Amino acid sequence: MTNQSLYLAQSADKYPFATALRCKQTTKSYSVLASDVARFADYLIDGGVRPGDRVGIMLPNGPAFVVAFYGVLHAGGAAVPMNPSQNRRTVEFFLTITDSRALFFGPRHATATTAAAVAAGTQPVEVGRHGIARLIAGYPGRARPVPRAVDDTAVILRSEER
Repeated sequence: MTNQSLYLAQSADKYPFATALRCKQTTKSYSVLASDVARFADYLIDGGVRPGDRVGIMLPNGPAFVVAFYGVLHAGGAAVPMNPSQNRRTVEFFLTITDSRALFFGPRHATATTAAAVAAGTQPVEVGRHGIARLIAGYPGRARPVPRAVDDTAVILRSEER
């Protein structure tokens, strides 16, 4: 089965200087975005994420979310996007039921989010004001994503129904 992040890598090969992402003052070309994603995947793999592992992403919509989301897929993991405004109890519950290995989150409610992750047995990783860049510094980035089986899960979403 094709890993969804392969499409990003292929776009970077075909349109390296075309704009892939625009958010406020940040613009990234396909080649820069694909490089950041590949380097984040290396960071995850170096940290012990293996194919099929679930990784929580509790970041606001923006460049860091995009890099983390595609980076998890590139590393062969299953992305678990979460709303950054969820309370501690909800975060702990969702991390527990998804058996997430790590949680990447922003500084908003950092203490409560860290406590929730630890209680769920999940490694908390705060993405500070320097964003993903400080995490991926020094990683070369693998060119192609980790292959996945046809029946592997790519994304786990939680419904916000009430």
